[in-house]
Amino acid sequence: MKKQLLFLVLMLLPMLASANPVEIDGIYYNLITENKTAEVTSNPNKYSDEVVIPSSVTYNDVEYSVTSIGYQAFYSCSSLTSITIPNSVTSIGVYAFYGCTSLASITIPNSVKSIDEGAFNDCSSITSVNIPNSVTSIGDGAFGGCSSLTSIIVESGNTVYDSRGNCNAIIETTTNKLIAGCKNTIIPNSVTSIGAQAFCRCISLTSITIPNSVTSIDGYAFDGCSSLTSITIPNSVTSIGSSAFAYCSSLTSITIPNSVTSIGQEAFHGCSSLTSITIPNGVIYIDPSTFNGCSSLTSITIPNSVTSIGSSAFAHCSSLTSITIPNSVTIIGSCAFERCSSLTSITIPNSVKIIGSSAFANCSSLTSITIGSGVKKIDSYAFGDCTELTDVYCYAVNVPQTVTDAFDDSKVEYATLHVPDESLEQYKNTSPWSSFGKIVGLSTEIIFIEKDHSASVLIQNNGGMLTVQGAQDGTPVSVYTIAGTEAGSAVSQNSCATISTSMQQGDIAIIRIGERSIKVVLK
Repeated sequence: MKKQLLFLVLMLLPMLASANPVEIDGIYYNLITENKTAEVTSNPNKYSDEVVIPSSVTYNDVEYSVTSIGYQAFYSCSSLTSITIPNSVTSIGVYAFYGCTSLASITIPNSVKSIDEGAFNDCSSITSVNIPNSVTSIGDGAFGGCSSLTSIIVESGNTVYDSRGNCNAIIETTTNKLIAGCKNTIIPNSVTSIGAQAFCRCISLTSITIPNSVTSIDGYAFDGCSSLTSITIPNSVTSIGSSAFAYCSSLTSITIPNSVTSIGQEAFHGCSSLTSITIPNGVIYIDPSTFNGCSSLTSITIPNSVTSIGSSAFAHCSSLTSITIPNSVTIIGSCAFERCSSLTSITIPNSVKIIGSSAFANCSSLTSITIGSGVKKIDSYAFGDCTELTDVYCYAVNVPQTVTDAFDDSKVEYATLHVPDESLEQYKNTSPWSSFGKIVGLSTEIIFIEKDHSASVLIQNNGGMLTVQGAQDGTPVSVYTIAGTEAGSAVSQNSCATISTSMQQGDIAIIRIGERSIKVVLK
């Protein structure tokens, strides 16, 4: 065994000897003695101005052919204005020219076979790219953030990529995936997917038409397209990748078709001008931070296909005034609605079992919380720092497992807790529920109860939030004022319909359940 290890060490010595870069005429290289090749590597003091890479270098009387530009070789060389790459180079490494913001043009020689991930990412002054027919591999985001790009051409004869129909884009020929575009790109009808970082930080892009041949939009595809104002996603698309439209700060509207079944995390993170969004019926999970920081979002429709709301999904949506959580949701993740400072009330349906840590923390306008009967666990600071809280309605007969700081900094000593009558003593003797200034039974909130041989209907009012229990699933339930104006409506799910209205105590409401109507006075 020792002999084998010694043999391996001896075999690796030539490679190890090349590990320390050497400087030749102001350029640093990794020299690989085994095959007499050189790789351009980073300069500790950064390269600047004009750099001409030779096709070969001589060191200690040995000639080396320069065949590659290595990992981060020119990374963040913001003063680099010109680069000459010789015909000997076959590969351009990961992030090789990342952040070379003063580099206005680049000529890729016909010897290059591979351009790795992020190779020219954030080269914001480059205006055109020409891909020679020798290139057979281009990594994700190779030209992401090249915000001044107006022209992208793949030379005819390239067997892997093309720019069909003068589309100003790079398309993988066999997969029909568009992997790089610019503000002048016209997506051809033959494209089936938009690749990762394809238009990433294309800040000059104001509009784009996605054809109905496209089925997927990959991660970061339009990330940081800050001038994009609207976009229509065709009903051929089934998936939207992580951060696909993140930080599209001018995007005011977007249509997501019902064909979409998957929306990746942070897909619309930081879309600060987006005012409304409808999540399609096929979506099951709202991934973490999907709409985080959508500070202009005033309304959102969550379909009853959704079973889980991920962490920070709607965090910092400071203009969101109301949201209806469907009775299909079982988990509300940590920080899901944190700092939704315009939310005044929230109803957590009976289907929810877990409310994550800080789920509604810092919702500074929240006055009323309704917690459904199915909740089993409430995590740390779930309703922390909700300083305007006046009423919490908890329908869970068994006191949920609740972390003691769940209501910290919410001044619950001045708030009223409403719980099932049979559970009053349990809540009064269990922390943190026992901290509420007043704890009363929910029976005091019942404004109507009707029983017959076939069904029972119970109507409750929680500060204008009407709950109708006992209606058959699928039954439409509507609330009208005495003047006949509709105040709200819902469809009964799990024998329960919850309707948010602006009606106040003492108002007369007419509640229509299916074909029958009931007149009640709100308590």
